[in-house]
Amino acid sequence: MRAKMLGLVAVGLLGIPLAQAVPVSVNLGASTQDFIETGTGLSANPARATWLITQGACNLVSGITTCTLTGAITGGTLPGFTSGTYSFVTTYAGSNAPRGISQPTGDPNFFNYSALDSSTNMTLSLFSGGSTYSQVLFANSAFNGSFFFSYIPGATSCIGLPINTACNPFNVGATQEAAIRGPTSIVANWVIADTPPPSVPEPATLGVLAMGLLGFGAARRRKRRE
Repeated sequence: MRAKMLGLVAVGLLGIPLAQAVPVSVNLGASTQDFIETGTGLSANPARATWLITQGACNLVSGITTCTLTGAITGGTLPGFTSGTYSFVTTYAGSNAPRGISQPTGDPNFFNYSALDSSTNMTLSLFSGGSTYSQVLFANSAFNGSFFFSYIPGATSCIGLPINTACNPFNVGATQEAAIRGPTSIVANWVIADTPPPSVPEPATLGVLAMGLLGFGAARRRKRRE
């Protein structure tokens, strides 16, 4: 099974001068922590599965929950960051965990993020050869790109499902307190552009703006287990 998941934010880009808006994609390998979906039951009209999302290891400190996934970069199109390691961090106030809901049409194991707390922030940091690149992917109630979490084939497990019920995201989401978990890989996409205009001297020192590709978050899954 696969889990696909999915403003204007200034970010720092080290040593990569760009003259125009450039779409980038980064492929991230298996996380060292589990991605967990906990079922919260079916919504009505139409019946759609719902989940609470736990991204990796989470800690609540001073009223802020911080959840982290880490792993290795496996490829992509961002110059200088096609190898190394990554850290995908989600923060939110209190214990207001992100929620997901299955799509109204298509594969019932696909889902979109829904009801994200306004305090939620999602940031992807890449580390390669001593350099660091950080990209905010969700902040100020807006998505700033797209990102897709995919369970590692054969590495997921379920708890809390009725006997003889297939272990898949929809069945978990339809069953309160059931859960599915496992490591994930991630594909993240966004657009970077130089500002101010190229006519300004020393373009290598200019700030970089990360501009949202799509104002939505989604999660896609393929069944791993029948």
